[in-house]
Amino acid sequence: MTFKIRDDYLANRLQGDLTEADLEEIFRIVDRTPEPTKTVLGYIGDISALTILYDLDKQQHLFGGYGVLSQLVSRFGDRIIPVWRGSDDIDMQGSRGVLNALRSTYDVTNDRESPNLENKITLKLGPKGNVDTAECKIDYTLMKDGDTFSEADVETIYVLGIPVRVATPSRLIKGKLEPAEHEESHFLDVLHMVGVLEHRKIGPGVLAYELDREQKAKLYELAKRYVLSENGKRIDLGPSGRYLRELKDTLKRG
Repeated sequence: MTFKIRDDYLANRLQGDLTEADLEEIFRIVDRTPEPTKTVLGYIGDISALTILYDLDKQQHLFGGYGVLSQLVSRFGDRIIPVWRGSDDIDMQGSRGVLNALRSTYDVTNDRESPNLENKITLKLGPKGNVDTAECKIDYTLMKDGDTFSEADVETIYVLGIPVRVATPSRLIKGKLEPAEHEESHFLDVLHMVGVLEHRKIGPGVLAYELDREQKAKLYELAKRYVLSENGKRIDLGPSGRYLRELKDTLKRG
């Protein structure tokens, strides 16, 4: 698919704060990014530009795996994208207005509410006019009328030149604590978000303050497992050993 809305947004930025060299580097990174991440990020950029165009950008945000990737970009820059673990679906929360914009812009198939989860809708997107070409899956959580996002929960990060609304590291950590107990990808996501907090000079006590007792206990066990699984060595995407020790001490005190 050609992501025209994304490309038009980038072209407009060339008239302002984006240079030709910046744009060339963005597309070099895109070319090096493997599938399915390359196509999914194309849709994320296109959708983010679409919501800006219709003044809906504050009514949606990413969480899940691509929320984690966006936060890693905030720390390492776009160069982290080609080496990321990859994912074939987007987790997004948004308003009915955003949902309607998606339906009017893309061919949407498998557009149905989940029978098991309230306000969950599965969307499969493809280019307009190609009903049989679903290229991207979105697990869409529909906001209730009147709901808003606070800046403590959602922030804006530039990913491949496009401003993307994304859940904060602390919120991503809280959302992944339970699956992280059983799945390695979620486990690493949690510790990588701890690394983002360290990079922003946010102390362990600030994170601990946002967690309830059960969440603190879960994160403490994950932090212990991280050290054991890596033989005490630091993974580049995660926190330093010093920060991790301070975090464990803080969580242990409750």
